[in-house]
Amino acid sequence: MESTERGPLASAVAMWIVAAVALLFLLRSAGQLLIPIVFAILISYVLEPLVSWLAAHHVPRLAGASILMLILAGVGGWSGAVVAGELDTRDATAALGFVNAMTDLPQATSKGGSLYIFGLP
Repeated sequence: MESTERGPLASAVAMWIVAAVALLFLLRSAGQLLIPIVFAILISYVLEPLVSWLAAHHVPRLAGASILMLILAGVGGWSGAVVAGELDTRDATAALGFVNAMTDLPQATSKGGSLYIFGLP
């Protein structure tokens, strides 16, 4: 008569499969939290050589990182404005929220002004 006992290798494989499935469920449910963290890690990894170069040229690391993040945000904002402007010329309703916000910006930034970017009719 044959034994139905499993060896230690079969138990280890089963545990790895269960762990992999549990990890997949965890990653899927925590995606909204993990995506910004992964982007932050990638940005820090990409900008680290520039921050080190600035630090070697007597710029404090915090100041160098702040300067680079401001530059990155400015480039991202500028490219978003360009894309929104391009969308507005092709489709009159595609970027109205951004375009209206830009036209209302002087009024909104004055004392007591309000800025509505996304408003429903």
